[in-house]
Amino acid sequence: MKKLFDKWGVRHFSPEEVTLHRQWGKHVLPPESKKNNIHKTILLADTIREVWGDPVRCNSGYRSPEYNKLVGGSEKSEHVEFRAMDLSPINGDIKGFSEVVRAVVEGARTAGWNVGVGFYSTFCHIDVDAEGKKKNRSW
Repeated sequence: MKKLFDKWGVRHFSPEEVTLHRQWGKHVLPPESKKNNIHKTILLADTIREVWGDPVRCNSGYRSPEYNKLVGGSEKSEHVEFRAMDLSPINGDIKGFSEVVRAVVEGARTAGWNVGVGFYSTFCHIDVDAEGKKKNRSW
């Protein structure tokens, strides 16, 4: 996956970050058929990090179905499809970070991307539906 991230020009996130199953303490790669699904989401996350100008942690990226169930994820979670990331600012300023996420997501939506975005007390969720089945969801 490192070669894919390099090819896409990803600067701020590594394959290790987006495949870490934190509660298990190990990395789990998505099936080969899903490896490209993260393309637009990782580019969106990279842009968010660039605009934010400070380190950002990927709390959750790919989740195997078993891990997703363990952490209480939705059965239809975009994490299982390798299209989602949960991000939090290292400096803890979730209010300021959320404003940046909102602005970057709006720009992506204006460009025609179908972006899901959720705001929580300590992190923001983003996902990009490249197939266009889900339309710009926010929560």
